[in-house]
Amino acid sequence: MKKTMLLAFCFMLLASCFMFHVPEAQARVEGFYIGGGYEQPFIFTWKKQSGTSDRISMFPAVGAFLKAGYAFPKVDWFDLAVPIDWHYIRLNKQEWVMLINGDIEAAFHLGDPEKKFDPYIMAFAGFVYMTEGKLANESASIGPDVGAGFGFRYTLSEYANAGSTRVKNLSLMVEIPIKLIMFVNDYDLSDSYTTTVIDVPIRAGITYSF
Repeated sequence: MKKTMLLAFCFMLLASCFMFHVPEAQARVEGFYIGGGYEQPFIFTWKKQSGTSDRISMFPAVGAFLKAGYAFPKVDWFDLAVPIDWHYIRLNKQEWVMLINGDIEAAFHLGDPEKKFDPYIMAFAGFVYMTEGKLANESASIGPDVGAGFGFRYTLSEYANAGSTRVKNLSLMVEIPIKLIMFVNDYDLSDSYTTTVIDVPIRAGITYSF
């Protein structure tokens, strides 16, 4: 029995050597990738609630994010991505609303592509939509956002299928984007026609390139 198990283990080990090849290629994500995870939003505004002297409150909040992008193999310091953020926010301590945000993002890598630790800075722009809460007070809002941030990826594993030069990469990702949102709400959300909000979501998740 032990001999059979040993032979089976050796066969599996040998088969894995033929199936996968761990290359000495760059550790950085390359080509198309997807990712996602949890994010903790911190949202601030100096605007006052419509019709009151109280400042708008957007706390507590929780969130999640998805991201799809392409890391250029030839220009290995640059990639483009489309992150989608979802926040669930307690608005003015009265109701829960959802905030959905889609951006176009450019990332500029700062480190050596051969290293597993990959720091980068990013710039982005897009649109944000906040849903109506249970109070039906016309607080639903939409507006553009712009911003910048920084982050890093750390390669957990990489491999290529036998006979292929394409490296598949699984990485840990941490990002801190800083967003300036300009809600256009016609005086329903705040005491002015537009409501400026600063959103700082701290993201933690994984990416997978294929």
